[in-house]
Amino acid sequence: MSRIEKLILILKEHPCSLKYADIEKILLHIGFEKKQGKGSHVKFSYKKTFFLFSPHNGEIKNYQKEQVSQILKLLSLFS
Repeated sequence: MSRIEKLILILKEHPCSLKYADIEKILLHIGFEKKQGKGSHVKFSYKKTFFLFSPHNGEIKNYQKEQVSQILKLLSLFS
């Protein structure tokens, strides 16, 4: 099992335990495009879906981690 597959499994089971860097790796791996926003904001976009994060000390809000998890479920990356 690769590192990305392990991170996706953790995201599926315990999304709140991941750091921003882990979420970033997953999103970039599955095809999201990263764009720097104003200040500390970072935007990830994929087709008509996007996330806007403002990481502080390597963390993002737990609800944002849950949103990423839900989108990955919709994209059928979880079995």
